[in-house]
Amino acid sequence: PGTYPDWTKYAAILCGSQFSEYNSAIFTIQNVFIQNFYTGISGTYYHGVTNAIGLFDSHLIDVWVDNTTAAAVILGGSGNKYDHMRITNCGSGFMFCRISDESFDGGTIIGCIVIATTGYDITFRDAGFYRPVDIIGTWFEQSGNGIVNMPYSTQLMTLSMIGNMFNSNSTLYELMTMNNCTKGIIEIFNCTFYSTAAGQNQNVVMPTTTTQCKGVIRDSVKIAPDGTVTIYELNV
Repeated sequence: PGTYPDWTKYAAILCGSQFSEYNSAIFTIQNVFIQNFYTGISGTYYHGVTNAIGLFDSHLIDVWVDNTTAAAVILGGSGNKYDHMRITNCGSGFMFCRISDESFDGGTIIGCIVIATTGYDITFRDAGFYRPVDIIGTWFEQSGNGIVNMPYSTQLMTLSMIGNMFNSNSTLYELMTMNNCTKGIIEIFNCTFYSTAAGQNQNVVMPTTTTQCKGVIRDSVKIAPDGTVTIYELNV
């Protein structure tokens, strides 16, 4: 018995450090169920502080995050692996960010399931530079706004999406909006773009090709609600 806080204002797991402490690395979060928090796991405790560092070089395995107000995962550090996670009914899915010049995001998402976010499943939150991001064998279903969003000028090393399924309920927004990327390579390979109802958006907006930036879709398919399959390739 007693009075409990409003957990929707908090992160279930909040971590991060400063460079002098260096204590938010190389650990594993496994077999955890998180529900009804503001965000599930966040490494942004020292966001904006000089030499701040997010959670990095860590492994999240079989973690289920449900019904968060904001993103399920906001880590702000590189070298993390998100393995067989389940994200359901959250404000958004994975949020990559920069918390300082010492710590800018990157990592590997593999074999995860992201269902019914009200926003975007993958967001690059901040302007600036990001380390490599690989998204492999993951199902994205019923997103409210779309799958990938880069709202600000974004500089990548590489963003690789391989063997994923993409589905969004949105009829208003592009499935992926990546035209704000100014550096790096974006590659979508062997993926399925699947619509379950008329009007669901399957459009991918790639950046304009320059000597420093390129976007490619190859060996992928679009599947319409009636089962019609169209080969989807794009080299911009």
